[in-house]
Amino acid sequence: MTLLGLRPKPRQEEGHSPSSWTSIPVFQTFYPLQPVRNEKTKMTPSVQEEKILLLEDSRLLASTLKREMEKHAACQVTIAGTFQAARELVQHKTHGYSLAILDLTLPDATQEQIVEYFRELAIPSIVMTSQFDESQREYVFAQGVIDFVLKDGPASLEYLFSLLVRLHRNREVKILLVDDSRSARDHMKRLLLKHNFQVLEAASGKDALQILEQDEQVRLVVTDYNMPGMDGYDLTRLIRQKWGKDQMAILGISSQGAHVLSARFLKIGANDFLGKPFLEEEFTCRVTRNVENLERIQALEEAAIRDVLTGLHNRRFLRDVGTRLFSGLRGGKLTLSAAILDVDFFKKVNDTYGHDAGDAVLRTMGEILKKHFAKADVVARAGGEEFCILVVNQSPTTLRELFESLRTAIETAEIIHQETTIPITASIGVSTCQADTLDDLINQADAALYVAKQTGRNRVVFHADPETIKQGTPKP
Repeated sequence: MTLLGLRPKPRQEEGHSPSSWTSIPVFQTFYPLQPVRNEKTKMTPSVQEEKILLLEDSRLLASTLKREMEKHAACQVTIAGTFQAARELVQHKTHGYSLAILDLTLPDATQEQIVEYFRELAIPSIVMTSQFDESQREYVFAQGVIDFVLKDGPASLEYLFSLLVRLHRNREVKILLVDDSRSARDHMKRLLLKHNFQVLEAASGKDALQILEQDEQVRLVVTDYNMPGMDGYDLTRLIRQKWGKDQMAILGISSQGAHVLSARFLKIGANDFLGKPFLEEEFTCRVTRNVENLERIQALEEAAIRDVLTGLHNRRFLRDVGTRLFSGLRGGKLTLSAAILDVDFFKKVNDTYGHDAGDAVLRTMGEILKKHFAKADVVARAGGEEFCILVVNQSPTTLRELFESLRTAIETAEIIHQETTIPITASIGVSTCQADTLDDLINQADAALYVAKQTGRNRVVFHADPETIKQGTPKP
């Protein structure tokens, strides 16, 4: 077995099924708010759903919105058909609603009564209406409403659904505001906090660079041009010397010479530019677009190193990171052990229960493996029903306990597919021996796996064990 191919030896009784690409919704591939749950297993993670109040007097529209919102986001939607019904739902402090979506045209309340009531309760709100003009827009934003959505077609509903997802994801996004004007920073901060972003502030380019050095989680820098000492143009140039466009986005802003400055900012490395003064929704849409562009790039990069079926890393990641880890091993900076795991009689699972059941088994294997190893370790699907694990800085005694615990977890896992329980076991080969190359280390683990298969399966065998040495390394 070589690392580049990581090809398992032919075993007549084993097999695997192709990944079910069509079973993974594209939306959830890029916005995984909640796991895809096709089978019930003990390894299925729980998701804390957010409570949303939907105030809408059209029963048909309300039921459609509820169904689609719960489909797109991890949320529980409660419908209120009148303003009075909504008041009864939120009258207790323990109501638990984190967001309200409000129809402004109701038979028992004016739009002012609706908006101001939910503002007094400090429940963030999105308004929906079929009629909207400039005075209404100014009013609802002055009342602290997050956004408004026009009822003018499917595109508006798609915008609402993407907004809900965005509000959820924004809690994990840090944005750095750079402006020497405190009032300007306060204004932009207020807009960003409404959309659940984490906000950091800097009054100068120098302060901004210090924050970026200390906090690696900043995804977007919003910088003014006119600042004493270091202007936004120079700040952008210095940021780009260390962070690329695929790592951090930059949005330049200025009230002077917008057209000329826009070109200068973009040429030096900014992702976008916005002239002052700007509309509230224009600012938040620009911020959101840049954040989402970064996420798409990162999702594509992540997809290139992930196995879509199990969520584990793939052979490409194993090869790249494993090579670096092995270099650390040769330099005496760490210890490295390799393991090869193979699901026993996997072909029989496919033949008996179907390929969908085989996929369910592999997904469960992925969840079990994720729970058993540290972030420093590498867990990858090598191909088919075979997995490769590289474990960092663990003693042989700890490794035996770790892999025996893993074997037991697999043996006792309850996988229910179409009301049928599928029992599985796995054989594991482990190497802690010295090796000249990473391929040699993995080959030693593969030899131990071969012994585990030949001596009964559902076993953990180490390459240094006498039975492995006695049988010798099998020929590929």
